Amino acid sequence: MSREVDVFIHFLFLAGAIICWLLNRHKRNLRYIDYCGLFLLATFVFDGIAAFIMLTSYLKSNLFLYHILTPIQLSLILMIYYNVINNPSYKRIVLWLIPLFVVVFASISFTIQPITENNTYSILIKHVVVIISTLTYFFELMSTTPYSKIYLQPIF
Repeated sequence: MSREVDVFIHFLFLAGAIICWLLNRHKRNLRYIDYCGLFLLATFVFDGIAAFIMLTSYLKSNLFLYHILTPIQLSLILMIYYNVINNPSYKRIVLWLIPLFVVVFASISFTIQPITENNTYSILIKHVVVIISTLTYFFELMSTTPYSKIYLQPIF
């Protein structure tokens, strides 16, 4: 498959997700749904700029965009979990982690992996934090929810 087809399919699904979010976000007034939409919009904007750079060869590389997008995505994901996890220690930790990770990601981008390279260390850290947050939410859901069908919970 060509790059252009890959980009088209990516934006087709991303636009579909954004449209679903826009049409359904007012049905429930839940803060985490707003953060999900902001995540989709940020990804759409940055991937759109990256696709423009890639397809037009306007610049040599579009990798610098992902050095900016990764901390934004992690912050939004942490805010999603901040709004659904009730554990006060987790909430306190998240409020410290967001600025800490912005500093860590910036230092990685300016030292170990410059903006001309793929930011694999930052992406790896982001994935580890997301897995830990997901497991924390899952543990809280399993220990506090009286439902036997946990998969019927909206955030699950």
